[in-house]
Amino acid sequence: MGIADQVQVKASSYSNLDLLCAKVGREAGEACARKLEKKSIGRLSQLALTLHKSGVYGMFLMLRQEEKLAEVDRILFNFLKARLPERFTGRNGDELDLIHDAFEDRLHELIFAKELLGHCLDYAHAHAKLALKDNPGSSNGVAESSLSSAAAHSPGVNRSLR
Repeated sequence: MGIADQVQVKASSYSNLDLLCAKVGREAGEACARKLEKKSIGRLSQLALTLHKSGVYGMFLMLRQEEKLAEVDRILFNFLKARLPERFTGRNGDELDLIHDAFEDRLHELIFAKELLGHCLDYAHAHAKLALKDNPGSSNGVAESSLSSAAAHSPGVNRSLR
């Protein structure tokens, strides 16, 4: 593989970040809707506000406070580790310690992580609303929805990732 091919592969892995955030947001939103039902919309809004005000560490700290959000925590943390593997490779320990250590000296990557998580939460919020709308009163039957449906409902979709 030549240098041009390597650059193309690396560029293509980052070209659809918005769709990747939509996929992760869908998983998180549907998981939240299954566990919290109507409270999920408020919880996701609180998470987004916490992310905005307190940052990545604060958002994961909030996720840890509610056992019913453990699946959302796992989904978002695994997404972060997958998108920035070099920050987590060779690190073991508590999730909050890992987040602190991973971004301690890398402000630009912390800002990037915050932006990605913000997009995921925008989509999660839209998917949770859609799941509750499609299945009112159902705690287990979260509806399948398309990414285009979430895009129509998500307030943060039009923001560009830099």
